[in-house]
Amino acid sequence: MAAKNKFYVVWRGRETGIFEGWDKCKEQIEGYPGAQYKGYPDWEKAHEAHQHSYWHETAIKKVVTAEKEVEQRSVSVEAECDAQGLFSYWGYETDTGKMLFHSPEYQDGNINVAQFLGIVHAIALLKKMDNDTRPVYCCNDTAISWVKKSNCNTNLCRTLNNTAVFDLLIRANRWLAENRIPNTILKWNTEAWGKMKREL
Repeated sequence: MAAKNKFYVVWRGRETGIFEGWDKCKEQIEGYPGAQYKGYPDWEKAHEAHQHSYWHETAIKKVVTAEKEVEQRSVSVEAECDAQGLFSYWGYETDTGKMLFHSPEYQDGNINVAQFLGIVHAIALLKKMDNDTRPVYCCNDTAISWVKKSNCNTNLCRTLNNTAVFDLLIRANRWLAENRIPNTILKWNTEAWGKMKREL
């Protein structure tokens, strides 16, 4: 991507706008939760794209072509986790992009745990919303499997920094054990529909 694209639009990052070269773009988005960006071969295309939203320029184009496959009235869950284990997760309405929740950042985790907590947060929130039975999308097979088995079977090691994470996992496992889940947990087809990220 860095070879053929000379300009990058950053919709969400440390700084936003049009940046020349991958290195400058990377400074804005690397490790930034929910970063939104896309590369273009010339400034004119980048400038045109910058006039639109990230969703218009990326995922929406693929969702439109696959709208028969995507349950539009649903909730999508996404997460970010950097190399040091700093993570957060969020959920939004698939059809509107409306943010429903966004977690704080937690330390010493991993992407599977982040996605698992995101799914449980979503279905627990939907239950509070008059037992809303909308399906929940997630792109992480491991997290989906844990939810369906009502148990987060992680090998994550405990540290001084992730006590809050393990408290959340205990609460999530207990909630799954004590509640019936009417929501279908669906796999987001990243290859067909693009990345799940919406405007945060």
